[in-house]
Amino acid sequence: MAVYDRLDLSPTGLVDDVDRGGIGGHELPEGWTLIVLGETEHRLVQHQVLAKLSAGCEVIACNVEEHVMFCSCEQWRNGDRVWRLEHHGDADILGLERFGELPPHLSALEQEHRLHQVADGGKDADVDHIFEVPLALALSIVGVKHDENWPESFELLQWQKPKSSWRFWKH
Repeated sequence: MAVYDRLDLSPTGLVDDVDRGGIGGHELPEGWTLIVLGETEHRLVQHQVLAKLSAGCEVIACNVEEHVMFCSCEQWRNGDRVWRLEHHGDADILGLERFGELPPHLSALEQEHRLHQVADGGKDADVDHIFEVPLALALSIVGVKHDENWPESFELLQWQKPKSSWRFWKH
């Protein structure tokens, strides 16, 4: 599969949940491939990897770390980041950091979640509805969220074995 090759991954032949540090893949409708990483800010979501992966296509990348109420969602196209949306709930429960030109339908998603936040007590609420905004944006584009429409299992992936770069030479 092209996505796996671009990431230097190969299938193991096993299907299961993705454990801490593990990597899994799943084909989604509409041509998306979901890659699940068992840790936040994994090296596969670094700029240079996302730029390489998005050459000739589109990539949506998300990070979720619920214990500090951090999440992000970003879109890459043809090697360039188009936009990024971040929420750092431990620093600012109402805050969203924006980069680039975000999709126009973000306004409606954000308004819906801000209304819920206000109804539950605003910045003093015991719940963080703004945390959901980047993830709802990803859901609206690819059809899955880490706790919604989630596949039951994943094809477990591993790093491809490095190709040998040495040869025997006869003099």
